[in-house]
Amino acid sequence: MAECTKSMIEGWENHIAKEKSKQIEIEVNNYFEELTADIISHTAFGSSYIKGKEVFSAQKELPNLTFASILNVQIPGFQYLPTKNNRKMWSLDKKFKSTAMQIIHERLASSNCGYGNDLLGLMLETCMTVGEENNKNRLSMDEIIDECKTFFFAGHETTSHLLT
Repeated sequence: MAECTKSMIEGWENHIAKEKSKQIEIEVNNYFEELTADIISHTAFGSSYIKGKEVFSAQKELPNLTFASILNVQIPGFQYLPTKNNRKMWSLDKKFKSTAMQIIHERLASSNCGYGNDLLGLMLETCMTVGEENNKNRLSMDEIIDECKTFFFAGHETTSHLLT
């Protein structure tokens, strides 16, 4: 958290140095959104915000599409029709899942030195532990991806708005 925050503050200092005026206004909301996404990314995946920027933008756009669809008249089965919004939601969900699977496969390939001490590493370690008791409680890859998605969604907006 400290390293991510330090990087953000250094960015502010560079911005101030370029302007060379006595007063400068910085819109902190965008910086705090990036900061919280970076911290959550490090906590969940052990990677930086820049690596998962597409994932975060996709995850951020999904609730907007969902809330917009709530205002429409609800027809049973409508969510399965290939409308513009449904195709966009499917595409964003597919992008998130494919990127998360890529991160998981990289982590599994380098498992000879452990899975890592972040959220994903802890879930993979628990999932890959062999044992009779653990087989019935084992998470699938889809469940691990959904847990990471929930972790990001629950923490990102609320923390960003709280900081702002």
